[in-house]
Amino acid sequence: MNPLNSSSPFQEEPNWSANSCLLRIFLLLILPLSMMCALTFYMISPELQQQANSFWQEEIEPQLADVLTPQPTVTRTPTRTRVPSLTPGPSRTPITAAPTRTVSAAMTATPGFVSSTISVSGNFKDVRFIGVDGTGRAVVSEYQDGRIMSLNTLGTITTTWNVPDASLPVTGMAVDRNGIIYVAQNSELMRYDSTGKALSKVNYARGFRDVATLPDGGFVASWYGANLNDDVLIFDAGDVLRLTINKALSSVKGSADLTMRVATDKQGNIYVWSALSDMIVKYAPDGTRATTIGSRGSQNGQFLFLNCVAVDSKGRVFASDSKGIQVFESDGKYIDKFTLSRGTPYDMAFSDQNELWIAARTVVMKLGIGK
Repeated sequence: MNPLNSSSPFQEEPNWSANSCLLRIFLLLILPLSMMCALTFYMISPELQQQANSFWQEEIEPQLADVLTPQPTVTRTPTRTRVPSLTPGPSRTPITAAPTRTVSAAMTATPGFVSSTISVSGNFKDVRFIGVDGTGRAVVSEYQDGRIMSLNTLGTITTTWNVPDASLPVTGMAVDRNGIIYVAQNSELMRYDSTGKALSKVNYARGFRDVATLPDGGFVASWYGANLNDDVLIFDAGDVLRLTINKALSSVKGSADLTMRVATDKQGNIYVWSALSDMIVKYAPDGTRATTIGSRGSQNGQFLFLNCVAVDSKGRVFASDSKGIQVFESDGKYIDKFTLSRGTPYDMAFSDQNELWIAARTVVMKLGIGK
């Protein structure tokens, strides 16, 4: 028997063809390297990241929201439309302004309380302050990069500028009826026009934390002091200090809070609060304490982590905390509440048209108040 033809338990591995070898090399080497290169290119390519993020925000997130939340259908069009968001039937159409992303927001509330909503389009990073002038136009301020943006009544961003030192956070901002912008930064208070031109600095020995304008042309500021006093300073239109409310919060709750914020209404009343106080203290224009609103708790009329306060033309107090936006009569009696499907308000301001502008970090919107 020819040994070459005999069977053996050790068989030779069949030869691979050239095509099979190339296929194996492609699968084991070239394909993984190609995928790694594509992933690396994506990570270093802002354009690809922006396209992917835009696709996710504009296509995927709305579909997930429609599936997970029983909200009205969101219709996207190239025009800006104010759409009722609380009545069944009409769809909500956010504003689309140029090549920026649009964020939609829905509300749940007593039917008719909120009549309409406009969601503002913009690349917002950390918008924490908002103010409205006498014509109904709004101004918003970022916290970290010092970016200030003016918006018209339709929600379109018309002007963008930065404070001179963008490395320091903005701690407060307000807008008077003439469109003058007050910015508290690094314990100083500066005035700017709508284009970002510096107009004047408020000269005062103490530092400023937050600011709100008064109907007579003056303003109110909370003091940022080293001795832990939580005072409220009231200035007239000529920057003259006419009144100080000493220990505006600690005289009521027993301890000072350097994060104290301030708001005002059309009658010149002053409202002070902080996230740690869980109450709003209302002062009359002459500095006497009028009432307190809310207490700590999870029930209606109580607060957990109070964020911001705004007062409408009827004197009703709108206060936002972790549960939503609660509404009170001027004497502190609870009325109602509503919530936003996206974003937690950090600041709010009313226009003369009784429209509520809201700054919610990455979302800016305007609500029509129907009641």
